[in-house]
Amino acid sequence: MEIIAKDELERGELDFRSLRRDGKVKLNVGSFTTMYHGWDNLDVHDLANFAQFYGYHFTRCDVRQGLPYPTGGVDLIMLCHMLEHLTYREGLSFLRECRRVLKADGAMRIIVPDAQLLLEGY
Repeated sequence: MEIIAKDELERGELDFRSLRRDGKVKLNVGSFTTMYHGWDNLDVHDLANFAQFYGYHFTRCDVRQGLPYPTGGVDLIMLCHMLEHLTYREGLSFLRECRRVLKADGAMRIIVPDAQLLLEGY
């Protein structure tokens, strides 16, 4: 593990090629500008310039149309404050898509503002 200072990153003093991946396919879905090095950061918004500037791997993707990954090909999926932006039907379809691409021993973390409130709303 390498710890990188935020100001050093923002000044562009790092050689981003040195930020190696660990061999796992990790998705940060609905990333917006909270992107991670070594992850595939996905968002419906066009953040390619932001990602390129800071050396992140980014793919513009409308997850309502599916995930561009093979069945059982993803190790980790992170959803942080994005699931609540989908309708019930879209969310259900998307979660099924996550299950499709997730490896049998994979993991998924879902963070929503208030899960109880969302459940009651649905």
